[in-house]
Amino acid sequence: VANDRSNPNGKRDAGDIRARILTETGWSEAVSQSQWNNSAWNAVIGFSPDGSEVYLSGHYNNDGQAANSQGISVSRKTATGWSRPENIYIPYFINRSNGTGLWLNANADVMVYAAATPLSGGAEDLYITRLGTEGWEEPRSLGAIVNSGFQELAPSLSTDGKKLDRKSTRLNSSHVS
Repeated sequence: VANDRSNPNGKRDAGDIRARILTETGWSEAVSQSQWNNSAWNAVIGFSPDGSEVYLSGHYNNDGQAANSQGISVSRKTATGWSRPENIYIPYFINRSNGTGLWLNANADVMVYAAATPLSGGAEDLYITRLGTEGWEEPRSLGAIVNSGFQELAPSLSTDGKKLDRKSTRLNSSHVS
């Protein structure tokens, strides 16, 4: 939710994460997820395959405030809720857009994400990185066969990791009402 008085940066806040719970009688009121919100634009961009981790747009300082670095952060489910976001270091990570999304394979060692970089062919393109012995490797573009002059968002791969679901990733003006 953007421009709301209850956000950490008030009406000038770019946007915060809120959650609703589905109960037997319907959806609960939206509740601010303060452990993930700060004065920057905050968004959930993906989940681990088992649902125990939530991936967030941006980096956080130790005090939970927005960092001066770009990237992706992870919060882990604990017995008492969700942990404070931890920054993930991906070499040469750049994203010039708030629009992003990510997908992790079942082993959580391959990440496909959407980002707008100087190399993007349109708006957001899809990139892949693998978790090596020393951390996440330098991302690679999925190239012109996958990426277009439009937005590629919300990537997902088949269980065997060999097929990209292009239908869920392509967004262009014919899909926007």
